[in-house]
Amino acid sequence: MDSSSNSWVKYILETRPSSIIVSGVVTTAFAYGVYRLFKWLNNRLTYVQFDEYFENVENTTAPNPPRLRVLVVGLDGSGKTAFVECLGKGKKENSMPRPTVGFNIKSVTIGDTLFDIWDVGGSELCRKYWKEFVKDIDVIVWVADSTADEARLQENSDAIREFLSLEVTKDIPVLFVANKQDRKNALSPHELLQKMKVGAIINKSRQYVAVGTEIPPGGGRKGIFLAYQNLKFLSS
Repeated sequence: MDSSSNSWVKYILETRPSSIIVSGVVTTAFAYGVYRLFKWLNNRLTYVQFDEYFENVENTTAPNPPRLRVLVVGLDGSGKTAFVECLGKGKKENSMPRPTVGFNIKSVTIGDTLFDIWDVGGSELCRKYWKEFVKDIDVIVWVADSTADEARLQENSDAIREFLSLEVTKDIPVLFVANKQDRKNALSPHELLQKMKVGAIINKSRQYVAVGTEIPPGGGRKGIFLAYQNLKFLSS
């Protein structure tokens, strides 16, 4: 840099330091404002994408809200953990959840109710212990893969009929979740119940509802809010 340039820089620094500082502060504030706006928009878009209609549900702040105890079961790979992750205002991760080994417990407040949710693994080994989680349960949620082949559907049928025939599960309301409705070969909730032959074990004293859900890894879930509404209905 030549002497004339050095003189010009020196003149600016000596005569107008406050202008430079103010300009720097304004630029920094503007950049930070743009960053915050981008972050808010990104969160808002993600919120709408994942949370369906839950943004209209005001959660209670009461110290002791009513509790609803929910047991989520079904064969391994049906999407039980993804369903539990999405329930309420929770956001499902884009990656596929790991298969549940044993069980997970989640407590989440939705509206005026505190949900205690038991997500129990669906492997053959875990199925033997499902009955141990039934005590004091208000609603059973059975999650099934609506794209399952005939062999898997028969396995679903055998497992659910055996489980709901137990004395400890007698008369507990059931929410049937036909998951993966976004797939082309998915059975409707009604078709899935027919394939699983659950009509033979659903007696007149047991309430039940069937809903379809979509929880693709990339987001855009559907049916979770309807499932929440029916959990409330079945527990009333």
